[in-house]
Amino acid sequence: MAVSASIIAATCSPAAAADQGPSEPVVVTPGPEYRASWPFRLLFGGPWRDDWTTPLRVPKLDLSTFDGGLSPVRTGGGQQTSSLHLKSANGHAWSFRSVDKDPRRAMDEETRKSQLAEVMRDLTSTAHPTASLVVAPLLEAAGVLHATPELFVMPDDPRLGTFRGEFAGMLGAIEQRPGRGFAGAEKALHTYELFARLDTRTDERLDARAYLRARLMDVFIGDWDRHASQWRWLRFEEGGRRVWRPVPLDRDQAFARFGGAFPSIAEYYIKQFASFGDEYPAIDKLTFSGRYTDRRFLVPLEEADWRDVTSDVVARLTDEAISGAVRHLPPELYARDGATLERALRARREALPAASHAFYRLLAEDVDVYGTVQADVATIRRSRDGGVDLSLCLRDPATGEPLGPPYFRRSFRPGETSEIRLYLLGGADAVVEAGERNDAILVRVVRDDPGAAALAKASIERGTGAAAPPSEEAGDSAPAVPDELHLRYERFRDWGTDHLVFPQLSYDGTRGLFAGARLQRTHFGFGREPFADQMTFAAAWSTGLGEPRLEYQLDLRTQSPFGVLAYVGYSGVDFANFYGFGNATQRDSALASHDFYRVDQHRLVVRPLVTASLLGPLRARAGFGFEHFSNTARSALGPATGAYGSGDMTLGSVEVGAGLDTRTGALTRKRGVHADVSARYYPPWLDNAAGFTKARAEAGAMFGSPVLSSALLSVRAAGEKVWGRHPYFEAASIGGAGLPSPLDLAGGSTGNLLRGYALNRYAGDASIVANADLRIPLGWYSAIVPLRYGLLALGDVGRVFVSGETSRKWHPAAGGGAWLALHAGASGMQLDTTMSFTVVRSDEGTGFYLSSVFGF
Repeated sequence: MAVSASIIAATCSPAAAADQGPSEPVVVTPGPEYRASWPFRLLFGGPWRDDWTTPLRVPKLDLSTFDGGLSPVRTGGGQQTSSLHLKSANGHAWSFRSVDKDPRRAMDEETRKSQLAEVMRDLTSTAHPTASLVVAPLLEAAGVLHATPELFVMPDDPRLGTFRGEFAGMLGAIEQRPGRGFAGAEKALHTYELFARLDTRTDERLDARAYLRARLMDVFIGDWDRHASQWRWLRFEEGGRRVWRPVPLDRDQAFARFGGAFPSIAEYYIKQFASFGDEYPAIDKLTFSGRYTDRRFLVPLEEADWRDVTSDVVARLTDEAISGAVRHLPPELYARDGATLERALRARREALPAASHAFYRLLAEDVDVYGTVQADVATIRRSRDGGVDLSLCLRDPATGEPLGPPYFRRSFRPGETSEIRLYLLGGADAVVEAGERNDAILVRVVRDDPGAAALAKASIERGTGAAAPPSEEAGDSAPAVPDELHLRYERFRDWGTDHLVFPQLSYDGTRGLFAGARLQRTHFGFGREPFADQMTFAAAWSTGLGEPRLEYQLDLRTQSPFGVLAYVGYSGVDFANFYGFGNATQRDSALASHDFYRVDQHRLVVRPLVTASLLGPLRARAGFGFEHFSNTARSALGPATGAYGSGDMTLGSVEVGAGLDTRTGALTRKRGVHADVSARYYPPWLDNAAGFTKARAEAGAMFGSPVLSSALLSVRAAGEKVWGRHPYFEAASIGGAGLPSPLDLAGGSTGNLLRGYALNRYAGDASIVANADLRIPLGWYSAIVPLRYGLLALGDVGRVFVSGETSRKWHPAAGGGAWLALHAGASGMQLDTTMSFTVVRSDEGTGFYLSSVFGF
């Protein structure tokens, strides 16, 4: 049952309850700091920038007469908005919210002091300064319960008391705060408080159609920022039933437009950022912020319900309704934006049914259905066409009989729904199944409370103690909802797919500049944390060798301890030199300059493995491999000419291995250990004349220096051993920057790190290397982005062993350099990117290296 527009208007309109009489307007500019030149606009955008810098004639708020007189109570607001709560003499609660925003509040200290903070604040100009004035009449037309804001300038009035310094002269919008008594409601709650309440009772239900109506309007106006704290839930008594309905809050991101280079990049990388325009963006981006409420409250609705509500919303959004709403803009902004905004809204209205259908299909794919903590009976009826009818009702624990009609009922159809997760929350529940079981729609019955498990896990990880009990009344836009509720209901994602791109960049004397990118596709699924499967595609080019490395990796997790890891790679950059076998082979600089030792190798690797999670971060693997090599020595007289393995060669192998990684943190705060061991056997098969075995072990640790606690000391040791006759390129080799692929977790890349020497400088039956790096932070510099910098000292040593050789020589190298890191943190986001520049000296020469690590 919907609340009529007439009830909403009578109850929510400030004009009906808060007439302050005429007021002399003042001229104020919403955001003069957003004025910018065209080059700045090219980089940082400017779709609404002129609106922020346009002077407006706005009345002053009269604290003595508005709604009988206003008295300030406390500040509120979220992480960007300044907000003042006021109480009126007529008994109403009001909220005055600043038009301008300051995202610096959500940043860490270093980011806040950098130029990036100003850049991030400038992103406020992507929003429309007075969008809320247009949204309210649109909601009114659509039949959505809402508050109606009015634009005022806060006066410099002694009545403000201690809040006078912050709020006097501020441009903002005032609106009634939805709570008990708003539109006749008898109770009000925050989102997660309502979640918890509905987990325990069935005599109160949510009006899903009203919530859908509100969400369709979010989609229509392009408001991507609809997280759980952006709603109030009001309870109404109707015909003996208790019904909860939503009131949307905080329309700061309605009509947001991300123009310019940097905002467009941010829109691409940050999933929930979505631009307003004549056409709708991807529906999963536009609705992502509302995923927790959408996947809970829209589940009862079938496609016919969506069509009915959508048709009604579209019919209500007439040209007259749109035109009238846009005319609520200040006259100065209507003259600038009115026609453009009306055209976009009319176009979006026509396309709303298609957007609604896409939204429905997004939520219908993987569905979460929740019972209660009481005794429930779930009835699952399967039809011949693969459909599933699901209903839930209370049951008598003693007799097992249903108590009353179902409180949930829905039919699911194959082709729309792949999976239903039925959470019974741990009560004395029963499940009744009827019909012929088939695989068209998978129904998972989860009898335990997943929220309790998530809370226990998060409490251990975060050290969270007991939280205060939920409050009875809803507060402002940044509610003090107990942390326990966030931990309970904001569980890990188990649906959908994401894509990310990461750059690759390094330099060494053999490969030259090695640059490329990785595309990472992550799919999320039920019971598989942190993901169901992850596929990564990578491509990079070596300017020194003129060859690429092309790779694909699949990491497939299951609900059991077992998984699948597969790697396919083509590379011409992992093996480049052969100086013969031995720990004391000679390198002639003149010959090296004429490619005497150079080998052109093209390598194709296919390596499928089965993995098993053993204990904590320890993960084992076993599988087989297929490798094809094409090896051509540059010089007919070089050591590689005629060596076993020259020309084309195809090898097969079987392997076992195990690894763990406990490293956490960022930059010089990174701590932990990592280790990996593997053994691979190559049978006398295909082009392999005799079987041989190759074993490899590596271990490392990162910890604070005993002298400088802020420094990062990283140590690593690695070794290889080969038994049997093997191709020369499968020798245990050391030298250069090994450049192991981050995708080849099974160890398909060759070589061990020994900086200061040529790539693959020494080859033998066994090898061992040790590496140590000390990073000392010196400070940070506030440029466009917050940069940290410091010094780097390193030392490497290693050798190889060959049967019958008497050499006892170790090959040392030492060097140093500098590192530069970009570190920026804000709410829900952290960016850490490091570049290191080092010069390393050995007894064979001096080498320059550049390495980079990108993290987002």
